[in-house]
Amino acid sequence: MFRGTYMGSSWSDFGPVRDVWVEAFGTKPYVVHTLAIAGDTVQRLLWRLKNGELPRKKHPRVAVVLIGSNDLASPERMPTTQIVGMAVLPKGETWPNTCSKAITAANARLKAYARANSLWLHYLDVGDKFLTHVDNGNGQQDIVPSLLTADTVSPSFYGMRVIVKELVPLIDVLIAQKPSKPKTAQDGSKIHRGERRKVTRLERAGRRKSMRDKASAQRKEELDSAY
Repeated sequence: MFRGTYMGSSWSDFGPVRDVWVEAFGTKPYVVHTLAIAGDTVQRLLWRLKNGELPRKKHPRVAVVLIGSNDLASPERMPTTQIVGMAVLPKGETWPNTCSKAITAANARLKAYARANSLWLHYLDVGDKFLTHVDNGNGQQDIVPSLLTADTVSPSFYGMRVIVKELVPLIDVLIAQKPSKPKTAQDGSKIHRGERRKVTRLERAGRRKSMRDKASAQRKEELDSAY
């Protein structure tokens, strides 16, 4: 399942780019769906995921997310799904540019978060392959023109080929893995991602309340003994 902006929408909206989709996934033994929307932003995607777009049953084995570039311009969980978080690609004609700092910062945070949650989140950065790695005389390097469409944001037919060359092997590996079963609490209920931290907070809150109650009772005893 693909979510985000041009990562999925380009494959269905823009003529020749669709051929890359067929080349990459046309003969695979698994089914791939793209639910991406051109021009989408992180907040819009999060809203939709929280308001009905996550499947209640039959969770995807792998979810690929590439989103964030458009942000520079403007309940239910899936415990058995492996998530590929793709780094925001370079945009523009040269690199670095006015967007570089924000893109680099966003990618660094995603990479760190993926490292801390490596059991289910996998970071993939192909942005380096979109650069020429040759100084253009201005202390910058050019972004390979043929890899982006005319808007200098969306990957072209050739750009998509660069992406899938790195992406498909990772998806194949994740698909081949046996899905891990959701952890179960002592009462038999399922523990979803993120709930371990929630339980810890509840336990800490309980300990703090117990300490306050104990301190209050001790203070009351002191006051009673004083009179």
